[in-house]
Amino acid sequence: MALSSRVKMGRVTLCFACENNEQTGALPPREEIIVSGSWRVAHAFGTSLPGWLVVLPTRHVRALHELRRDEAAQFGEVLHRASHALQEVVGCEKAYFVFFAEAEGFEHLHVHVIPRMAWFTPKERGPGVFTMLGVSPDDEVSEQVRDDLARRLRVALELMQSAPRSLPMAEEDDDVRRTNIGGRYGSPTFTIALPFGKVVNTDNELRDAIAELATLVSRAAQARGDEAQLSVVQKAADELATRMSS
Repeated sequence: MALSSRVKMGRVTLCFACENNEQTGALPPREEIIVSGSWRVAHAFGTSLPGWLVVLPTRHVRALHELRRDEAAQFGEVLHRASHALQEVVGCEKAYFVFFAEAEGFEHLHVHVIPRMAWFTPKERGPGVFTMLGVSPDDEVSEQVRDDLARRLRVALELMQSAPRSLPMAEEDDDVRRTNIGGRYGSPTFTIALPFGKVVNTDNELRDAIAELATLVSRAAQARGDEAQLSVVQKAADELATRMSS
């Protein structure tokens, strides 16, 4: 792939990130998990760790201090959403954030968002995680797997972008709480009575699934026949059904 050229100290340098940014809309899923504002999220290549992401600006920037205020504000939101999506899709305990951008051709600002998995040994934790980057083609996560992960992460990221903020729960008694998840958007009002007080800590998966279902119902109500939005909701619903039946 020919790399996009940039001028640095009187000489021409190449930029892999800019080359891909110029092809936004025609990139494979792994290179364009989501484009949000001034930022693009991609799955890293040359890694043996599924879910290793890279977040980078859509214009050529080499350092954080070069970001505009609006870009910096969007940056924090994208990192938060990426970390949350990784926790949902690959089940990591948290995410590492790392920024170097030192290699020639890769000086374009890019932040590694790395899922910290429960199975990590002391060897893989912290800086040691980079033993899983720059691996041989035989050991790296395949393009097919990266594309599949990208599609699942995109659904999680899009749901977080559009999901309504949580509304305060009004207690009716000690065991049942109700939340209105549609009315303030002008869509039909859905009132769901959920006995959260009776769900014990060992039922975290069920509780999370109920909360996710409530969000999907709200999203469907807001879509108002928008096929693209309904398609996103349907994919997320299918994912939820598969996860709960496995």
